[in-house]
Amino acid sequence: MTDQNRNDKLDKSRPDSKITRRKAVKTIAGGITALAAYHTLPAKWEKPILESIFIPAHAQTSGNNGIAPVDPSIPVTPGHPGHPDYPLAPSHPDHPHNNPMAVIGSFTTLDIVSTTAFISVDITVNRIAQYTFTLVNLQNSSSDTLDYIAQTIPVTVSPTFGIEGKAGDTVELTVTNNLTSEVDTAQYVIESTNTVTVLTDGGCDQDFSLAGNTNKIFTITIRPSPGAGESVTIEEIKDGATNFTFTRDTDSNGEITQPIIMQITDIGSNKGLRATYQGAVGSCTVRVNP
Repeated sequence: MTDQNRNDKLDKSRPDSKITRRKAVKTIAGGITALAAYHTLPAKWEKPILESIFIPAHAQTSGNNGIAPVDPSIPVTPGHPGHPDYPLAPSHPDHPHNNPMAVIGSFTTLDIVSTTAFISVDITVNRIAQYTFTLVNLQNSSSDTLDYIAQTIPVTVSPTFGIEGKAGDTVELTVTNNLTSEVDTAQYVIESTNTVTVLTDGGCDQDFSLAGNTNKIFTITIRPSPGAGESVTIEEIKDGATNFTFTRDTDSNGEITQPIIMQITDIGSNKGLRATYQGAVGSCTVRVNP
C-alpha cells in the first residue's frame, strides 16, 4: 500500500475528526505563504503615489474652460464640435463655441398684407442646442415664436415671422438658447412693401383745361389693398412744391378719390397730388390751361 493510499484510508476511517491529515498539511502550507508575505511588507505604511489615470475614450471631464455645453441628446454629426471630423479644435479661436452664441444678420420685410407684416431674418447659431426665436412688435406687443434645433454648427437659418404691424413699426428679435439660457437680441424697423399710385382722368402730365371745369378727380390706389379705414397723407402739389397737406381714409376697396378744386389763378401752373402710405409714395400732376 502506498503512502497516498494510507492517507486516504486514514481520512476515511475517521469521519468524526475535525482536522484530517490533508487539512493539516494545507493549513501548514498556507501559514508558510502568509509568513513569507508578511516579511515582504514595508516597515510602515506610506501614502501611495498616483502616477497616471486612464479615462475611457467616451468619458467627459467636468469643467468646460468657458465653452458652452452641448445637448447630449442631439446626435454627434460632423458639424458637432465633439465629432472627430470637426475642422477646428475647441481651443481654436474660430471654433463656434468661442464665438457669439448667435449672430443676427439682415432683416427683410417680405410683404405687408392688410395689417400683417411678414419678416424674414438671417440667424447664425454657434451652439448645439434647441433655440427659441421670438419677434415682438414694440408698438402693439404682437409676437410670433418659432423653435429650432441646431444639430450642426455653425449654421445660418432664415425663419419667417408673421406679426401685426405696418411700415415704420419697430420690432425686436430675441434668440434664446434653451440649454444655457443665453440670449441675443436685435431691433428692426419694418419697411414698406406697398405701392401707391395716383391717377387722374386724361392721364398724368397732361394738359388740363379749366374751361367749364373747376374740379379734377384724382384716384389714389394702394397695393396690396389695406382695406377700409386706413389713413393716407395727401399733399396738394403746385409747381413741384407742397401747397397744403391733409389726410383721407381708404374706402372698402382700399382706394381714395379726392377732388382737387382748381382756381382760376392756377392757369399756367402744374397742379396735382402726392400720396404717402406707410412709406410708399405716389404722385400725379397735370398742366392747367385756360
